[in-house]
Amino acid sequence: MGKARFNPPMDFRPAATTIISLIFFTGCFQAAPVGQKSVLVIVIPDFRADDLTCSNSSDSLTPRLDAICDESVRFTHAYTSSALAVPAMASILTGLYPVENGVHRNDSSVYEGEVTPLPQWAREKGLETLLVSGGVPVLRKTAVAKGFSDFDDSVRVNGSYYRSAMESVKKFLNLVESQSDGTPFFGVLSLADLEFPQITSDNQSETLRREGGYNGKIQDIDEAVGFLRSVFRLQKIWDPMTVVIVGAAGSDRVEHDGLSTGLNLYDEVVHVPLLIKPSRKPRDQGPSWKVDEPVNLVDLGVTLFHILGGTGNKQSLFPIRDFSEALEGKDLAPQKRPLFVESDLPSWRNWGPRLVMMRYGEWSFWAPPEERIYNTYTDHMETRNVFSLDFNAFNTLDGIWKPFAPNFSETNSNLPPGALKFVPISIGEKLRGSKTFFSEDSPVPEKISAFKDLEMRRPADWQILQWHVQLLVESKDWAGLHELLSHRSPLDSAQAAELKLWQTFLHLKYHIKLKPQEAAAPPPAVNCLYLAVSLKRFSLEELESFQTEKACPDRETQDWVDSFLYYKLKRMKDAVAYFDMARSQTEKREDQTTFAKYFWLDGATWDYLPALPAGPSVFELFTELLSNSELLDFIRKKQLP
Repeated sequence: MGKARFNPPMDFRPAATTIISLIFFTGCFQAAPVGQKSVLVIVIPDFRADDLTCSNSSDSLTPRLDAICDESVRFTHAYTSSALAVPAMASILTGLYPVENGVHRNDSSVYEGEVTPLPQWAREKGLETLLVSGGVPVLRKTAVAKGFSDFDDSVRVNGSYYRSAMESVKKFLNLVESQSDGTPFFGVLSLADLEFPQITSDNQSETLRREGGYNGKIQDIDEAVGFLRSVFRLQKIWDPMTVVIVGAAGSDRVEHDGLSTGLNLYDEVVHVPLLIKPSRKPRDQGPSWKVDEPVNLVDLGVTLFHILGGTGNKQSLFPIRDFSEALEGKDLAPQKRPLFVESDLPSWRNWGPRLVMMRYGEWSFWAPPEERIYNTYTDHMETRNVFSLDFNAFNTLDGIWKPFAPNFSETNSNLPPGALKFVPISIGEKLRGSKTFFSEDSPVPEKISAFKDLEMRRPADWQILQWHVQLLVESKDWAGLHELLSHRSPLDSAQAAELKLWQTFLHLKYHIKLKPQEAAAPPPAVNCLYLAVSLKRFSLEELESFQTEKACPDRETQDWVDSFLYYKLKRMKDAVAYFDMARSQTEKREDQTTFAKYFWLDGATWDYLPALPAGPSVFELFTELLSNSELLDFIRKKQLP
């Protein structure tokens, strides 16, 4: 075979390393059989409708996606079915609303009832079914994994919970390449980059990417999807393939009306981009037109069943439509019908009832107990609530809503039976404050100010106090810590123990005594802190007698102490053994801390561990008391000489 010259398509100008990757992948793929009709769905959580302009302008952040616009049908009024990513994806894969398929939350593990998801149906028809996840919350343990022969969610590595768009694309290409017989596939590629704007983007040479952020992540996604398109075009499988690019839900990058992620059902969250490049012959020109008729992700799921020759699931309880005729150049007949969006986050976290918003023409109607109605045509920013101002609008919308209301009853709610209450405003304030605390860009004074405000509004929330203590310890503000603890009283024995631990730390660090509490901390925690200030004064004989005693309550601190003691006693084999265990425990804690950080930065929408790290650990307090000691240097280096 002669050597072929590589000429990248005009819409893709990759860096040198990317060109090497492109040559690698194009050299590995087999040409697709004539008539192959695979379907690829690229789902992007937090992707807003206004992130994709299809403008083809010189300053566009998405030139490669714009090129796909030129060969696709663009749905300008597409809406999600849920403000949470996993339920939204479940609607795409089933053609059903969350109240019909039972997937309401990001931790929902199974579909309810007799539901056949699209990948299961496609697999039974002989298609390969592939899904590559770019990060949480799209994980194998969730319901959306059902039916996929290959589901790659190996994203939890070294404290990270996502992989970049380019890494995800290359993983997907490897999976496709492994299907050596050229079998058509139904594939889903979930790109999680926009959920992690705090992590620096791939290409740090460009100004917008240097500090991460949404614009940098959008550029990363654009480059990765452009790379994918170039590979498939060169291998002649792009044209016959149906490609869908869709946002799972938008993003509230600027807080709206005090509502944070997962509680916001305004247009910036519910309005998502939707592009569909239909299957076509190589010489056919792409459609490049737009459809203004409202559709949603449930409609998309039904349409995907139709494209693959299926009939979908059970008859829906709601008015849905198959819009596949729009992909054939036909106009969608106007059809005024209600579209529904929910968020089960408040019920999931036991904050309040499920939130439901009904979109009907120009109207946005928030179901009871919320009292919000917006005319999105005359009030695009949704700032003027006409619930009590437009009686005719209320009567019309309430009449449309009531027949559907019973379908949204919360049979799986954690709330007491019959409880119907608003989500407390202070919940939104806590989420806002948590973003300030966990954001690396927020200065310490701004964080402290946020905590003081939160503690006034949520005085019984012990976690906020834990965050505040953590911040003061990290910033070494011992006077501030003294002031904070001086007027706090515990509500139970666990809080009393933790408060006593902080008091002991403050006493040893800054020689400050606080008022005594009735309950004392468990002796091991306090003894561990006393050990920290006396350890460097121990003689070899004292170290020898001490090594068998477990003075610290947590495995991490004790393993570091034991490793250091054996090192001092020249018992290097034992020192190495405990060193490895200690390092493993530290990495585990750091990993949990990272998980907690992004859990709160993303508005508590992740599936999460029951007990998230909040206040400073015993190990953090222990090492703070070891300033300038040999043990602290030993721990910081994390290596044996």
